[in-house]
Amino acid sequence: MKRTMSALIAATSLSAAAPALAACPATTFGGFLAAFSENTALQRQYTANPLTTHTIDPAAEPEPRMLTNRLPVNAVRMPIMPGKAERKRDGLLVTTAPQADGTVDVKLAKADTGYQLLYRFRKDGTCWQLAEYTDESL
Repeated sequence: MKRTMSALIAATSLSAAAPALAACPATTFGGFLAAFSENTALQRQYTANPLTTHTIDPAAEPEPRMLTNRLPVNAVRMPIMPGKAERKRDGLLVTTAPQADGTVDVKLAKADTGYQLLYRFRKDGTCWQLAEYTDESL
């Protein structure tokens, strides 16, 4: 009995010391995306580690080519997605496209320019996570 009680006290102490996982900020993808884009801490928390990134190397010869990297989340410049006010100020249009594999693609683009960012989110347990980031801007 004494040993069982000691084990129970130790387990309770360990669980109290362990950091609690934050609940998903929304139950729908639209709500999640709104919260994610407005909060850098949420962006860091809900970004895959490592994050797969794709960027264009405009200096590549004979023509620009796509480079792929896997960056630890602490090496990703945050915020990775601009908030609503910044998107409005910069004239960025947002479109979302659910994919057959369950992921959701989000595109930020500026009309009549080469500016285009793609974000791919996947469901990770009970919440979404940014799994890939592609900068197709030239």
